[in-house]
Amino acid sequence: MKSMYILAFYACTGVAHATIVQVQARCNIFGAGYAVPPAPGGGGGGVLPIMVPVAYVPGGYVWLSSVTGQVSAGAVFPLHGADGGTSASGTTDVLSWGGISGLIHDNRTLFLTGVFLGPSSASNPAPPRLNVTNANSQVEFSPLIAQSFFMGDGRDASDTEQRFYIPFGATRLFLGFVDALDFGNPTSNPGHYADNSGHIMATVNVLPAPAGALVGLGLMGTLCRRRRGMSCV
Repeated sequence: MKSMYILAFYACTGVAHATIVQVQARCNIFGAGYAVPPAPGGGGGGVLPIMVPVAYVPGGYVWLSSVTGQVSAGAVFPLHGADGGTSASGTTDVLSWGGISGLIHDNRTLFLTGVFLGPSSASNPAPPRLNVTNANSQVEFSPLIAQSFFMGDGRDASDTEQRFYIPFGATRLFLGFVDALDFGNPTSNPGHYADNSGHIMATVNVLPAPAGALVGLGLMGTLCRRRRGMSCV
């Protein structure tokens, strides 16, 4: 019974929801909200990105924990973690596609990427592309709907947990990777997911928990109110 009490305490005080996801290296961030992952630059579209439900409230955000695993951009390239590697060109400069913005990074490739969407698919014109070269020196990120952003391992260079704020209207977070021929050197359209390998495992934490997750916590909320006069937020 003691362990149940502890579980109830965390459910009631956090009002957050955690989802463990496996993001394959072939997960194409430009396929977010679509039925088929695109590859306008050739080389295969890979597979659709992973979707996690979110709910917007002012100040609501997502953070990552327990990020493990490795990915590779192809058989001739080494494996690396969620923060990316230096394969091929060693840089990322991929154009936007299908209403989802591309990304620029001056010294990293194949890093874990996120994009928020509402209930509808993205549409042109896409938001401005972000240059995420200095993402590891930031703690807070406020991307727009359909504006892809660097997530990496969810921690900055000093190992501080990073927060990715949920934009107004967002109902879904997608996780995948940005890829292209030579990672867009020179700038090019998305593609070349077919030869990627490996995966990243991550716990995606969402605050506040989306509606479906709150229903799942309902029993814990009842238990919480009945134990020692505790109240739920």
